[in-house]
Amino acid sequence: MKLAQLLVFRLRLDRGARFRFFHNPTVYAYLMDRLGTPPTFPKRCFFLAPESGRSCYEPGDEYRFGLVLLPGAEMDAAGWGHRLRRGPRSPWALKRGAPLGQGAELVEVVDGVTGQVVHDPSDAQWLTLRQVERAAFGLAGQRRVTLTFQSPLLILRTPVHTSRFFMDDRVVDGATVLHRVRARVHEHFPGLAPLGPAPAVEGVVNGLVRADAKYPNKTLLGSVGSVTLELGEPLSAPWARALVLAGLVGIGKSTTMGQGRYGVEGAEPTAAWPPQPAQTCCERAARSSVVERVLASMRTAGPDDGGSDDGGSDDGTEQGGVTERELEGLMARSSALREALARGRVGAAPSLGLRASVSGGAVDPLVALALEDRFLQQCCYEELAPSLGQLVEDSGIANERGLSRHRCRKSLRRARDDGFVHRLDGDLRRLYDTVDWLVLERRLRGLLGDDPMVELLMGWVRAPMRVGSRLLPRTHGLPQDSVLSPLLALVMLDRLDDAATAQGHRLVRQGDGFAVMCRSEAEVTRERDDMARELERLRLELASREVQEAAQ
Repeated sequence: MKLAQLLVFRLRLDRGARFRFFHNPTVYAYLMDRLGTPPTFPKRCFFLAPESGRSCYEPGDEYRFGLVLLPGAEMDAAGWGHRLRRGPRSPWALKRGAPLGQGAELVEVVDGVTGQVVHDPSDAQWLTLRQVERAAFGLAGQRRVTLTFQSPLLILRTPVHTSRFFMDDRVVDGATVLHRVRARVHEHFPGLAPLGPAPAVEGVVNGLVRADAKYPNKTLLGSVGSVTLELGEPLSAPWARALVLAGLVGIGKSTTMGQGRYGVEGAEPTAAWPPQPAQTCCERAARSSVVERVLASMRTAGPDDGGSDDGGSDDGTEQGGVTERELEGLMARSSALREALARGRVGAAPSLGLRASVSGGAVDPLVALALEDRFLQQCCYEELAPSLGQLVEDSGIANERGLSRHRCRKSLRRARDDGFVHRLDGDLRRLYDTVDWLVLERRLRGLLGDDPMVELLMGWVRAPMRVGSRLLPRTHGLPQDSVLSPLLALVMLDRLDDAATAQGHRLVRQGDGFAVMCRSEAEVTRERDDMARELERLRLELASREVQEAAQ
């Protein structure tokens, strides 16, 4: 029985391009443009954008996306191949600088079933029922199933006047998941035998991360990451098969972003599917252009004159200077360092502690990084900051060096002009020292998936601190003045932005402080309670002083 054709399209970008964190809307716009902008997306056709999380592309870079075509698809494989080889047509694609616009050329199509290049997409083999059953064989009889979402699941426009969604980083409603799985399988694979009753199910591990996409006139709410469902009885073979098939077409409702495409752990339909990004984040951070920019910035930083006691800048791009001799040694080792970075096999060296203790005897990790770690972290920052930084709201931008106060004042004025005249102020207690590593790693894995960059970042975060002859282990917190710490702090605090935005409020952050702008005193009271719950979930604390309410 023929179930689907799985196609991986490889593009070459002849021009530089910049993407938002989630590429689904851009890939959708690209496909619709090449089809001649029809009123609706072709039925029984589904796409996957695995490059999400990567922002800056250079001329000559490769770009990949996938298509799932079901029997009777409104646009067959041959039609897709023909249309994707022609040039852009719509005003969006012809606009200068549009991602996947005039500079995107289709160079190769790969059969996602066999992994072989096909010259004619219609020659791609069909995924068969036997292959799906073979993939689902290991799931049958299991009581736990883990789903990893490859595209956002939930899409709503803000403000959202509800505190309960069927799946996000608060709630995992397993019964609704199975309900949607049943509906998708019956809709798109009607030739299969009807499923029996759904087993009782409960979400036991919630690794989902709210990751919203902000546009000029709206904000879309999305959830990515993984969930583990525990079943009340062993999973039957038909339901195991249904879980694999529903992952191919998704259980979301939005074409552009909320497709809800997922993979089932241990049950990939073929070795070549789902498609992988052209490069990992580690490989992109190790590109020669990135390395050259970092070396140039270190060269122009000048020797460290000890004139600053903070060890670095707010945005992580500079941490003191280096001597000419140190720079020459670094350049001599740069090829080996690039190779190690590309593989994601960089061992974090212990940092040099500049301050070893605070009240209560807790370790205060103000550090000086080893030169090689400083160089490698700056390369990673160059790759990650444009994409992860795009996820944070205007409040997050207020942390940029040299713009903090100006941006904060501007954001607050804009909120007041828009009618948000009541303000809730608060400060976080020792943010860098209290970050919970498990929470941080969950958020990074939700955003970056199984990319080796996650392990690399957490290795630096967990690195011990050397003070004199002692090697002090650490159990939580971000190293003060580490190149990447400001960015990782924003990843943690972005959840506060999401919570405020979802209820239609405005949040402005600067360092450890924040202000939530509301329209009424009643909203301020509710937001105070909501903010306290969000901080508890992130395992962060407010400073000792009271949160204040102030009418502007």
